[in-house]
Amino acid sequence: MKNRNKKRIFGVASIFFVSLVFGLFQPGEAQEYPTKPINYIVPFAPGGDTDLSARVWADFASKILGQPVVVVNKTGGGGITGTEFAAQSKPDGYTIFAGGPGPITISMQVNKVSYTLDSFVPVARIMVGQCGLVVRTNAPWKTEKELVQDAKKNPGKFIFGAPGVASWPTFAGKQWEKQAGIHLKIVQHQGSAPIVTAMLGGHVDITFAYAVAWAPQVRAGKLGLMAVDAHVPGGEYPGVPTFEELGYKGVFTGWAGIFMPKGVSDYAVKKLAEATKKMMDNPEFIQAMRNVNCTASYLGPEDLTNHVKKQYADLGKIVDELGLRAK
Repeated sequence: MKNRNKKRIFGVASIFFVSLVFGLFQPGEAQEYPTKPINYIVPFAPGGDTDLSARVWADFASKILGQPVVVVNKTGGGGITGTEFAAQSKPDGYTIFAGGPGPITISMQVNKVSYTLDSFVPVARIMVGQCGLVVRTNAPWKTEKELVQDAKKNPGKFIFGAPGVASWPTFAGKQWEKQAGIHLKIVQHQGSAPIVTAMLGGHVDITFAYAVAWAPQVRAGKLGLMAVDAHVPGGEYPGVPTFEELGYKGVFTGWAGIFMPKGVSDYAVKKLAEATKKMMDNPEFIQAMRNVNCTASYLGPEDLTNHVKKQYADLGKIVDELGLRAK
């Protein structure tokens, strides 16, 4: 009798255990994501290129995913503060990061930081942004050539507004400065939007930034555009030369994308990548990106990983040429 009871208890316990395990690992339940709001970390100030494109993505992602995507600006250290926060966040899929050339491929090469390229999992590129050399409207230069000539005569006189030493626009500006053979006074800001405000107030002479930061002011005649990274469809800026046409070599085109902390589940990565790809087929998303002067452009996890690795290596060579590598 006792043996029968023991077998019965053991059998019930076994069934319970198997049911529990099966319940925990059913495909449908294991793949429920997201089930709560997602924080989207932007390492720069509100109103800039990375911030505005992130907000467009977050708005459309919230509708597709059925959960709010909340943009959180964590500024400081030229983007380092927010990048470190994202890298050290729990890899549960509920903290994502607005990565781009600055935070993902440059900052760890020019600064001593706690994160590396391997601290992040590439998810999807969401846009590419046109970089431009912008000056205050009342500046005495009509062309980039005049600007360079004046800067050579007055080394260190003109102020270059930079959104962090490791930010992409700063790096593009440093490439141009070195090749032009000039020396500018760099003044750090918390993002491109504050720089534009400073330029309008006459406190900054020159900056490099994505079109999202300067396009409205250039169109309104409040800022001058000396050069762009490439001509864009529609000829929005006729007569403005590209850096290549001016004889400069380097990487001047920027981009932004979704990254997650290392260790995140493949399913979460796939879910966000698929949501982003779906946006690219939505004319409203394409137009919303255009409205903030960005071009919607998708790369999936594998392609973005390859792109980042190549750009990390390519920009690493420029880091060394400029003497900026962290020691």
